[in-house]
Amino acid sequence: DYLDVRGEMPFLKRISRFEEDKDKQKELNQISNIFFEEVISKKEFLDYLGTALYEFTNFYSKFESEKAEEQFKTIYFLAQFIYSCVL
Repeated sequence: DYLDVRGEMPFLKRISRFEEDKDKQKELNQISNIFFEEVISKKEFLDYLGTALYEFTNFYSKFESEKAEEQFKTIYFLAQFIYSCVL
């Protein structure tokens, strides 16, 4: 349910609950701290994210001349692919 037929993102709606609930914010902070201590440092993560953004920008630039509808499809399927890989 990353993106529904109306173009809305149920996933983001679920995540937004963390912004409204103090207990959930505390849990999220604890999870973040554990992640950055045990999995990857925050600097390494941000560097990795920067590399991913660079790769995405290069990929997307190949489709800039296409119609908006085709660009949307390309981005949608890329996002679905990445989401599937993460899961």
